[in-house]
Amino acid sequence: MSTLKSFERYGRVLICSILSGMGHKRAGDAIMHGIEMLDSTTRVRHINVLNYIPVSYRLIYKEMYEIITKNIPAIYSILYHASKNKVPKVWKTFHQTARMHRMKNLHAFIDGFEPDVILSTHYVTSMILSEMKRMGIINAPLIGVCTDFGLHAYLVRSHIDMYLLPTQRTAQCLMDFGWKKPYTVTGMPVEPSIIKEVSHTQLYREWGLRPDCKTILLIGTNFSSSLIDSIFRQFQKVSGSIQVIALAGRQKAPIRYLRRKEKKYNFTIRVFGFTDRILDMMKIADLVISKPGAMTVAEILSSGTPFIALKPIPGQERINIQMLEEEGAARMVTHITRLPAAINEMLYDVKTVEHYRRNILRLAKPNATFNIAALILSDFISKHR
Repeated sequence: MSTLKSFERYGRVLICSILSGMGHKRAGDAIMHGIEMLDSTTRVRHINVLNYIPVSYRLIYKEMYEIITKNIPAIYSILYHASKNKVPKVWKTFHQTARMHRMKNLHAFIDGFEPDVILSTHYVTSMILSEMKRMGIINAPLIGVCTDFGLHAYLVRSHIDMYLLPTQRTAQCLMDFGWKKPYTVTGMPVEPSIIKEVSHTQLYREWGLRPDCKTILLIGTNFSSSLIDSIFRQFQKVSGSIQVIALAGRQKAPIRYLRRKEKKYNFTIRVFGFTDRILDMMKIADLVISKPGAMTVAEILSSGTPFIALKPIPGQERINIQMLEEEGAARMVTHITRLPAAINEMLYDVKTVEHYRRNILRLAKPNATFNIAALILSDFISKHR
């Protein structure tokens, strides 16, 4: 009987995300792994809220988001900026529907799991959970984890109890919205493995890379084949010797396309599909080229590698790279033909390289995940034991 009572005192943490892009999931996974590493007795669940809400919401929140951002980003930019400082009245319809449905499946899961604290890594989950809390459906403390460097009105919800923020700038944005409740600047949560040392020599050998060449990591998971080809043509104009690690994610067409091109260019190309080694790749790279999603940015900063941003989504990604440019920690290339000059400077100009690495070190928070995990355990879990 005493064993059962002891088990019942174990803490429970629920992390809620939505898979519109993988950044929010990676943030949630990082927090989950951090908590598990600090306290193996605490039960942590990380769920995709889309699996627990009506299909109509899934279409709005995931499919429509992806269609607009990929195909008509100008429309997304207009919608983003029009609602950046104030949530439109149209969301009253959402609240009315939420009251009608009471999000029964989500409520049933939360009620069964009995979390001591709930974390939300996405503005949609924050809206849903905040409304559920307002209605008295859930009572656990609700924490919003900001997974972008800018702050949007959709994320600031009155029934969230606390925010975890990536930077002091983000905290000032929160204050500008009139926030009066607690917040903590923790940094962006990234996988705890980011802090481990890697052997450059071993990884060069494993991936067939040369130690006498500068290594560029191209994260092309959201780039078209034609754009990747244009980027590679610009790589040929770089003045020094380079080699490229090209990531194509789960998309089969770009992977096949890239592998056909491996021997076409005058530099070494190593092509990877989906991989769990991306943090190791960031650490051995001399330069990363990617879209500036917030989690990708946080991982790059934590790896200490200079960064060039291409093709940001108008809205949060553009705000991410603007912040990094203002801090002197990254550069955005607005036209593909300007890429060789930017690469030459960020790889071979000693003063420029030192400038970027110094500012990256100042902004990076590689221990953010453990700081968040420790806060959750000390402030919300230990009191239940």
